[in-house]
Amino acid sequence: VQELLTNIARHAESKSAQVLLTSINHRLLVTVTDCGKGISKDEAQSIASLGLLGIRERVRSVGGDFSITGRRSGTTARIEVPQIHRVPRGINSAVEEKRDL
Repeated sequence: VQELLTNIARHAESKSAQVLLTSINHRLLVTVTDCGKGISKDEAQSIASLGLLGIRERVRSVGGDFSITGRRSGTTARIEVPQIHRVPRGINSAVEEKRDL
């Protein structure tokens, strides 16, 4: 998540970012969205994008999935990994935070 937020600050030209953390079916889902200029498919898949490559490798190493898609009005990155511990009852299973950059 830190790498994604750093990329938004450096490249997206976005004034805000949204991070959503959800627990679904024993998996943690993190979605990071910005309203910047968007990432192209070529940029998202480039081996020159070392930060994204590192995220892909770390997520896969724990049995997870990573995807990133761009639009003209922003980018959405999604990380899904196995949940190691259960979320205690009574704790909201979704946490959302939006901040201005």
